[in-house]
Amino acid sequence: MGVLYPQVIRIVRSHLPNRSDDDDDVQEVFMKVFSKIDQYRTEQDVFDHWVARIAVNHCRDRLRSLRTRRVLTYAELNAEEASFVGQLLAQDDPAPEAARTEETLAVLEKLLSGLNERERIVIRLLDLEQRPVREVAELTGWGESKVKVTAMRARRRLGERLAAMERKAAP
Repeated sequence: MGVLYPQVIRIVRSHLPNRSDDDDDVQEVFMKVFSKIDQYRTEQDVFDHWVARIAVNHCRDRLRSLRTRRVLTYAELNAEEASFVGQLLAQDDPAPEAARTEETLAVLEKLLSGLNERERIVIRLLDLEQRPVREVAELTGWGESKVKVTAMRARRRLGERLAAMERKAAP
C-alpha cells in the first residue's frame, strides 16, 4: 500500500478543500479499499485505477457532507406563519387537526426547502403520504435501510431547523 499512498494523497488534496485532516481522509480511503477488496476483479480492473475510483468517490461523498444547508429564520416567514410557529412551539402537545391547516403546510414547505431532494422525497412519501417503508423503497429503487436512514437524517435536520427558529424567537 506504500506505493499507493502518494496517488491517494494527491487525489484527496486535489479534490478536497485545504484542510488539516488529509491523512484522516487517506486512512478512510484505505479502510474502504480493504473493506471492498472482495469486489476487486483482477481481470477487469487495474488495482491502481480501482483504488483511485474509491478515493475519488470518497472525496465526492466528503464534499457532499461538507455542503452547508440554508438556515430558515423567522424573518423568512410572513406574520401569520411566524405567529403559527410561535403558537406551535408554545404548546406541549399540538392538536392533530392543526397539522392539516394551510399555515402548517406553508411552514412545512419552508422547512422542507432546506433538505436535499432525496430527503424531501422520503419525508413526503413516508410522513406526509404515510406510505410504508417497503413501498417507498420500491418507488425510489433504494433499499429499505437507505430509506430509513435518509428519513432519520431528514427528520433530524428538520428538528434542528425548527429548534433554530425557536431559539431565534425566544426573547
